[in-house]
Amino acid sequence: MNKVISLILLIFVCSQVSFALIKVDMIRGYNLPQKYDSFLSSDVNGSASEKNKIVSLENYFQLKYFGIIYVGKNQQKMKVLFDSGSDTMWIGSKICITCRDSGINNLYDCTEQNGCKYTGKPIETINYIKGSVDGYLASTIVNFSNENSSSAFDFNLLLITNVKNLESYDADGIIGLTYQVSYRRQDTRSPFVKELFQRKIINDESFFIYLGFKKDDSEITFGGINQDKVNPGSNFIYYFVPPIQGMFWEVTVSSLILGSQTFDISSSTTIVDSGTSVLCFETQVFNTVQDFLQKNVNGLQKKDLYFTYECGQSLPNIYFTLISVEGKKYKYSIEPEYYTVKINGDCAILIDLCPKNNILGVVFMRKYVTHFKYDYKDNKDAIGFALSIADPKDNYASDSGNKNYKLYYILGAVGGAVIIIIGAIIYYLRRRKMKQNMLKQNYSLCQTNDNNTDVSSKS
Repeated sequence: MNKVISLILLIFVCSQVSFALIKVDMIRGYNLPQKYDSFLSSDVNGSASEKNKIVSLENYFQLKYFGIIYVGKNQQKMKVLFDSGSDTMWIGSKICITCRDSGINNLYDCTEQNGCKYTGKPIETINYIKGSVDGYLASTIVNFSNENSSSAFDFNLLLITNVKNLESYDADGIIGLTYQVSYRRQDTRSPFVKELFQRKIINDESFFIYLGFKKDDSEITFGGINQDKVNPGSNFIYYFVPPIQGMFWEVTVSSLILGSQTFDISSSTTIVDSGTSVLCFETQVFNTVQDFLQKNVNGLQKKDLYFTYECGQSLPNIYFTLISVEGKKYKYSIEPEYYTVKINGDCAILIDLCPKNNILGVVFMRKYVTHFKYDYKDNKDAIGFALSIADPKDNYASDSGNKNYKLYYILGAVGGAVIIIIGAIIYYLRRRKMKQNMLKQNYSLCQTNDNNTDVSSKS
């Protein structure tokens, strides 16, 4: 019996180990490593500085990049998207009943004891290309670190009370980093980076974004450039933000090159947006791109946010031509390994339709590190691009990674089946042994009764 109990315990332990292995690998794409709890600081050349803030970013399957901030006096940990294409900082409120349905799980309780207060402003709505959020303006403490109080500051944000059609957001909020704040804002704050500069949290009115292919090497730098993320031999080339009454970080793209064809798209507005996963084109340009892809890519099908195609074929490069602050033309290439990914087992092209603007999203910013700079030259603001050190060969979500996932699933399923079979065998053997014991007991009882009868008859 002891051997049976020992075997059961051994099987139980093995099952727990097997489950843990499967679980850890399954959730690796969603959980942040512990090292994100710490806050790094470095200056333009990568050396330590109190006035240059670097936040590590989690790479979410080459589609989104999230960082950690700490909110309130209790320094509640929040996973947020640093979005150069929106102007508002928001997090989910504790009273929001629709947030969790959209993947916003970590909600904030706005109380005076936690350093938070409502401003008394009426509810506001933010509309995105897909979905919208509603909330109230409030002021609370925001910190880039749970250890360095010198980076803490009071900031006006939107506490979200309702979410509509914002499916699978997978984060707790957004920090908007647009060029200007929208006219609709009912507070008088400046753009996020200008606020940091005015409060002397950073020394330079700029931010720098590096988006890699690895799980944990991406980052955003407030107040300068991390030269370690720039490809050796590559220099930044800057492009003025057009002097129009817009709120976005925009550049003028003079032409789009597809194969042997060149298309003038200088009349379109082009936004550099870290919150958009794809290359996005306004209607007329998109129709041109889609027509080109249909002629050059086999099995092309349009999905909601991207195209799918037959895996294993060679795809063409996409080129953009920009005119620098010095008036020189520079051509930027985007190879297939930068604009294609695997989504739910499909080979996908990250290109979509944006009715009003062209957008150079994550796809472009993985190839080229981006420096967003206020007052670059002659009181004009600019965006700089340089070749990134990001290497598509480091893609943690590539086929090899998917094969590893499948292997773990198979091993887990086989292990589970083996455990069930062994459990059934043990159950059968135990039942059989119990029956045998019962038969022996019955036989012994019968013998006892027979002996008693014989003794009684003899008497």
